[in-house]
Amino acid sequence: MKLATAIQGFLLSKSAEGVRDRTLESYRQHLRIFSEHLSADKEIETITTPDIAAFLDWLRHKYVPMRFSGEDHPLSDKSRRNVYTTLSALWTWANQELGVEHIIRRIKAPRFTDPAIVPFSRDDIVALISACAKTAAWRTHSGEEVQAARPTGTRDRAIILLLLDTGMRASELCGLNIGDVDLEMGQIRIVQRPGAPGPKGGVERYVHLGKSARRAVWLYVAQRPDAEVEGNPLFATQRGRRFSRDTLRQLTSRLGERASVKDCHPHRFRHTFAINYLRNQGDVFTLQAILGHKSLKMVKRYLALAQVDMEEAHRRASPVDRWAL
Repeated sequence: MKLATAIQGFLLSKSAEGVRDRTLESYRQHLRIFSEHLSADKEIETITTPDIAAFLDWLRHKYVPMRFSGEDHPLSDKSRRNVYTTLSALWTWANQELGVEHIIRRIKAPRFTDPAIVPFSRDDIVALISACAKTAAWRTHSGEEVQAARPTGTRDRAIILLLLDTGMRASELCGLNIGDVDLEMGQIRIVQRPGAPGPKGGVERYVHLGKSARRAVWLYVAQRPDAEVEGNPLFATQRGRRFSRDTLRQLTSRLGERASVKDCHPHRFRHTFAINYLRNQGDVFTLQAILGHKSLKMVKRYLALAQVDMEEAHRRASPVDRWAL
């Protein structure tokens, strides 16, 4: 069977299983790159382990993905590991459905180390909030400088505070509707809807907002003419469209540039929420539920960082050491 046909069958099978749209799109992108590299007309039964190894080596040294940021660095180790996982899933399906040998099992998965988690500082967040309210300035044809408040300042501030106060994923924020937010209770429902971003694994859950974030969201929604339409997206672009993960990433990146805060992306707010939750005596099991993690693996990474903070704080504050007793 031609590789292109096998890929089509695999994607149809995964769609029928009900995998998330985001996962399906990742499969599609990874396999498009793979089939273009090897040739979509190649018979899947004739693909060998050296073919796979050469492809993975090409990804590491020569392939440069197109990015919205314009950056031209190669794929990260984690991204190459994700491609390997997609190929393994394809061959698992081909082995079961077509009797093709599972050659991916002969190849070791690309190694990667988890990137360091660096949360935002309070000063970073203050600078980002200030950047939301900054005025825009430009010059007219006559050379006169004109200044005006940014029309999206209220929205952007609400996004920053909501991400920081709930720890939700970028896709989850993008999938929120106006009706998902109960501002009186300070509660947000994260749910999966057909054709829209949602929680990882499709599991519904609730998160809570503090008073400041609640006021920020209320102020933004109250200014919208469609505030009573519960099915409309909670956060919309200036054209009224639902935010996408790419749109959100571009927004936070621009805010970071204006605030001189490096590496400003949506997931860093999630890291910041989690670490500060544990610093303030939150427990790991509740944090796991808030973040929507199936296991404690990632939560334990946050806990390790929080414990390092506490150890350093104790060293600085230890009365026995400071008083030289």
